[in-house]
Amino acid sequence: MEGSQDASYAKFDSEGQSNNQNPAELSVKPSVSFQERPMAQREYNSDTDPRFQLTASEIGQLKLILGRGDAISLAATSLDSDYPQYEESTHAWAVFADNPKKRAGKWERAVGIVIIIFQLFAYRLFALEAIEDFQRGSVPVMVSHADCAAAYEQPNQNFTCEAQYTNTIDAFVAFFMLAIFLTKDFIQAGKSIRDSVGKGWVFGFALLAAVEVTSAFVAAGIAVSYHLFIGEVTDAVEVGVGLLFIRELSRQTYAGLKEGRGKNKQYKHFLAVLSILIVLGMCMDPLTAKIFAGYIQ
Repeated sequence: MEGSQDASYAKFDSEGQSNNQNPAELSVKPSVSFQERPMAQREYNSDTDPRFQLTASEIGQLKLILGRGDAISLAATSLDSDYPQYEESTHAWAVFADNPKKRAGKWERAVGIVIIIFQLFAYRLFALEAIEDFQRGSVPVMVSHADCAAAYEQPNQNFTCEAQYTNTIDAFVAFFMLAIFLTKDFIQAGKSIRDSVGKGWVFGFALLAAVEVTSAFVAAGIAVSYHLFIGEVTDAVEVGVGLLFIRELSRQTYAGLKEGRGKNKQYKHFLAVLSILIVLGMCMDPLTAKIFAGYIQ
């Protein structure tokens, strides 16, 4: 509270003068005020105060979040990417679209199933071609550049071929790379089947995703084995890695549809660009054959 005590030895009339004394002889006692003292404020040092310091556990959690990068968004976490298995993949849509907490629905499940079926078809093509090569037992036949030029690019002799055999080390190198790429996928497939037992259609879709992973290994194994059979170690590694790109179709499709950060998938843009690229590719096939080989299909 604020109080004041005022005192005066004389009263002034309306003309500003005392009734009894001369103004020059007046003495006025000044007023005295008592102000409330402000409460003392405590100052905190953010460097030493324990309330402003992180514990070792909290620091570790922050490092984990920052280390995962795009996997976790501190601003807004995408619910449909937070699946127990097959994260950031259309396989998750195919298996877990029934979860009401996610943003995936029937359309997303359809996309996931279509991608799986296409992958199975591509694996079948690679496997059948490798099996035919095994049955024919064919190997590449080559001719030197000098012999080819001397025969005016129509040689009929001095051909060479390779019928070498690979060893255990060569096979280990080829299948080691293949196993590194597929180990995580097999673990996810097993966990998905385990977690979906007794859940009806979810269990069936989990089995379908597991069949895709198994088919990838079988097809790559057959193609790799053929190149090992004819003694081409580097070609065996290349064909294995090339087949694994088919596995990436599910992740690339997911990334393409989820390019926007909104809740809705960008089907319109994705399908439009995809269709244009497919049409251009199919036009390039006969066009390049005509331009570079003079062949009209």
